[in-house]
Amino acid sequence: MGEENRAAMDLKTFFQHFDTLAEAPNGVQRLRELILDMAVRGKLVEQDAGDEDASILLQKIQDEIKRKSIRKKRKVISKIVNFPFLLPNGWLSVKLEDISIEVHYGLTASANNESKKIKFLRITDIQNNSVNWSSVPGCDVSLEKANKYRLCNNDIVIARTGGTVGKSYLVESLDEKDFAVFASYLIRVVPSSEINHRYLKLTMETSLYWNQLSNNTSGTGQPNVNATSLKGFLLPLPPLAEQKRIVAKVDELMALCDALEAAQQQRNALRQSLRASALDRLMNASGDDELETAWGFVCDRWADLSRQPEDVEGLRRAVLQLAVLGKLQSSQKQAEATDQESSKEKLWKKLKLEDLAIQIKTGPFGTMLHKRDYIDSGIPVVNPENMKDGLIKSNPNKTISNKKFLELRDYQLSVGDLVVARRGELGRCSVVTEAESGWLCGTGSLFLRFSNIISPEFIALILRSPYGRTYLGGASVGVTMNNLSQKALRNLGHWSAKR
Repeated sequence: MGEENRAAMDLKTFFQHFDTLAEAPNGVQRLRELILDMAVRGKLVEQDAGDEDASILLQKIQDEIKRKSIRKKRKVISKIVNFPFLLPNGWLSVKLEDISIEVHYGLTASANNESKKIKFLRITDIQNNSVNWSSVPGCDVSLEKANKYRLCNNDIVIARTGGTVGKSYLVESLDEKDFAVFASYLIRVVPSSEINHRYLKLTMETSLYWNQLSNNTSGTGQPNVNATSLKGFLLPLPPLAEQKRIVAKVDELMALCDALEAAQQQRNALRQSLRASALDRLMNASGDDELETAWGFVCDRWADLSRQPEDVEGLRRAVLQLAVLGKLQSSQKQAEATDQESSKEKLWKKLKLEDLAIQIKTGPFGTMLHKRDYIDSGIPVVNPENMKDGLIKSNPNKTISNKKFLELRDYQLSVGDLVVARRGELGRCSVVTEAESGWLCGTGSLFLRFSNIISPEFIALILRSPYGRTYLGGASVGVTMNNLSQKALRNLGHWSAKR
């Protein structure tokens, strides 16, 4: 099968599965990126043998550059041997400077909102590929100096520094009577009039462009790219007629992406409403029959209710809440498990945590355990950051010596202890297993010790549930960071089930 037939088949397959691709996670955004990448690889529209070859177009561009460039001498175009991908017949690989009249920095001046005679375009004025010219401030500069930086339609400006480095904007909507210049943190590209300016702009949205930008930026806190680097950026040059077809097809497909995205947002809103309603019915079921019906509704629609990670987290919280409220097991099964006792008062008892724990102890204060006391590869210390998803993970760089451990042995953890974070994310807690037995409770934690008739895992469920987190949040103090006191933890009241 020939290369043209394979390309046509790939293109046909792409369009056949367009809607399906959009439904994948982050699918619409990936589709947009794929459309642009296919466009500059010559795989979005079919080539026409009747199109004028790009080599003829490049000669026209070079002739125009010689006539218009303010520089007397321009570099001779050198052959590009290491272009990142294979181009179709009739295309050329070029550098940005090969097709530009000028690439240069903007004007150094200060914005003046009182002056509007000469508008002063800055990086911050460019939002979502558009500019609200009525809100662009002015600047105080002489007309003679401003003329060098005067913007015209079809110019492209590129942010050269900061968090938006590489962001580009094609000037299209500037009224002829408006006089606008561009700030020094922007670089202007004045393209040849022989090239389709919108095609050039879309090349600046592709992975080819962004990869080159990543390889040519410098600085860590404030990344930046210079005009010399930009001039050397590689890009594919198709025949002019094909450039126009590419731009038209990209516009068509981007509009379709917008429509698909809008439909997705509408479906997501409906799904969120359905999920909220389902969880409300589940949490407020008044009896076994209602609970069973509500749970059946959730199970039947599980795929729709758990499409996003945040949806799963909401369902997880609901299950925890039902568990600690004693609603996961039907009253009939509870009665069978307790010799036909049927009332909640006989099965569950309202108690405070201080009634259930043998010991509730706050970790050592900072005066007892200093930063200088930490060593590598000693006895682990359990602080809030060591607890994640119910598990305890040590930090080998934050341990203590045997000597220090003996001084703080009253804070030694044992199997079955429940370690609770007393600062930061309230409700974070973990049960100590054999692996962590003998470790030390840290300054940012408390620990609870129970008799063998109390399940520490169940108490952990209470603390992690919306009920527990709400209580802990209300009982905590602190402005910049929540802090949980031992007294507040002791007073947490709950229905406690028989183990």
